[in-house]
Amino acid sequence: MRGPLHMSKLMTKFCILIGLLLGYTCVSVAEQPTRALIPLKLDPTPPATNSISLADFSVSEPSIDAIRAQLPAEDLALVTPVQDATAALLSGTILAENGQLNAALALQSTALQTYPDNQELRLLRLKTALHAGNATLAFVDAIQLSNAQTDNPLVYITTLIGLARNERWEEINRLEPIDLNDPLFNFISQAVWTLATLDFGPSEEALSRVNQAFAISGFDGRQQYLTGLAALQLGSPTDALPDLVYATNNITLSQDRAALWTYRAARLANDQAITDELLSAIRRNAERNYSWLYINQSEMSQSVAPPTKRELIVEMLSELAWFFVDLANQERTDRYQTAQLLGNLAFMVDGGDTRSSVQLATLRLSIATADKADDLALFLADTIPTNDLPGQLLQLEERLAILMSLGLEEEALTSLNNLEETFLTTQTAVPARVFALYGKVYQQAQRYEDAVDAFKNWEAQHEAGPLIVADWLSYFEWAASHYWLDQPELMEEKILQALDLNPGNAFANNFLAYTWVDQNRRLEEGLQMLLAANERQPNKSSITDSVGWAYYRLGDFETALSYLEEAWAIQSDSWEIAYHLGDTYQALERINEAKWFWRRALSFQDIPANRADIILAKLTSEQ
Repeated sequence: MRGPLHMSKLMTKFCILIGLLLGYTCVSVAEQPTRALIPLKLDPTPPATNSISLADFSVSEPSIDAIRAQLPAEDLALVTPVQDATAALLSGTILAENGQLNAALALQSTALQTYPDNQELRLLRLKTALHAGNATLAFVDAIQLSNAQTDNPLVYITTLIGLARNERWEEINRLEPIDLNDPLFNFISQAVWTLATLDFGPSEEALSRVNQAFAISGFDGRQQYLTGLAALQLGSPTDALPDLVYATNNITLSQDRAALWTYRAARLANDQAITDELLSAIRRNAERNYSWLYINQSEMSQSVAPPTKRELIVEMLSELAWFFVDLANQERTDRYQTAQLLGNLAFMVDGGDTRSSVQLATLRLSIATADKADDLALFLADTIPTNDLPGQLLQLEERLAILMSLGLEEEALTSLNNLEETFLTTQTAVPARVFALYGKVYQQAQRYEDAVDAFKNWEAQHEAGPLIVADWLSYFEWAASHYWLDQPELMEEKILQALDLNPGNAFANNFLAYTWVDQNRRLEEGLQMLLAANERQPNKSSITDSVGWAYYRLGDFETALSYLEEAWAIQSDSWEIAYHLGDTYQALERINEAKWFWRRALSFQDIPANRADIILAKLTSEQ
């Protein structure tokens, strides 16, 4: 049945594409009805036409030549041969699906040049522009569609976001309430309007409206965070501090951002005690990885000032994005697309301010990665600003993480080689961090001897400067390489160096204690370390598995099984957990289940050859 079904999907897509150009629509039975949109009105006594002109908005549509001139060589090679409008639309759609968004925008613009009045085609480009972070094209299309009174809530929201980006608060204040017939879009428009109009009325009334707007079930400390920022924007840092301190202690996904704004509020309120405490906490927390360390140091270097309305709206959209990510993680529902839309809108309002763009690019990348939207994630990794060396390394780290999650270690090494060559060409010393990244990639590619050599170079480069807490992870990965090379003494030496830098780290403690347990030594001490690590990091499959394996080694097979089954429920794609479950079921004389889990362990491609041989021997002995 695959052939007819596949052809049906292709014909449907082709029908839709041609319909976009010729002005008719192929309606699917699953298609949602168009949502009603009340025309945008910018004045209590509007003129005969309720439209926003491009001239008033200070946005003009760039030419095709200008769009193509901004493309990198590899994208230009995809775009240049395509001249026909139909081919441009078809190719652009495919490129957009593959995450090549800039090339897709160029081809969709080519199609629009032939069919400038086609509203469905313009809406298609608007959506692509939002994903690509191309504010100019997104706002051009939103205004054109708004002028044509297109019934789509995304058009209204993008236009509203454009007003906020251009700081046209008076016009937002005069917007008439509308019903977008969509709860999410209604909420976003009301929230933007609330924050954009803070100073149009008494402060108490403004803060009351903020509290009402963000009284969302499960919003945690984010409501206090936004209320505190609003008070700070209104010039009341002393009033803002209690809400911001509460938020810093209660927000999980964006705690660093709350801490930074709380630090600024404390500075503005001349509260030295909170300032000193937050400064220490921000630096300490940021050191858990290099990406956040760079972002926060960049933020800390900026002048202390209250948030502008634009920054306030950016923070609001970012918090809502994290809120939907949190819901997706808790409920295992598909809320990532909503989160990505909010991140895109935040990027639009931000308008390319360097200080915020690093944060927002990383936010959008994090959401795409969580959603397993790999092509989009690879595209977004290239949008992280690289105005300086730390920025280049930040972008590289994010891109390497995606490449390695896709199993593309060779491409990751190529990216590293290109960066190293850049340093050597400019006669600049290669940063120690580059060698640490080499070690990380080699370790994942199971080239453990190369990984050890890379980490030795990393450590040698660090002789001129101090190590930081975040360096624990490089020692951890170095130790893992020795583990797989069956060098237990060297492994233990490196994991102890990791713990010297980060003594309470649950993962480093887990690694050391698991090694003892796996070697059938120091079992009681190892179990206590693992139980403590499990308490610090609950619901982490690797640590829960280690606790189960410790109980197995101690002969308490029933307790072992409960922990191992919990680990498997958290992560059912681990050969190691499956291997441990097989052995535990064997010890409980439940042989059929043991065989199932051993075979499941063998089905994973990343299982080391020596462990696969052990499992095969177990299966043979149980025949």
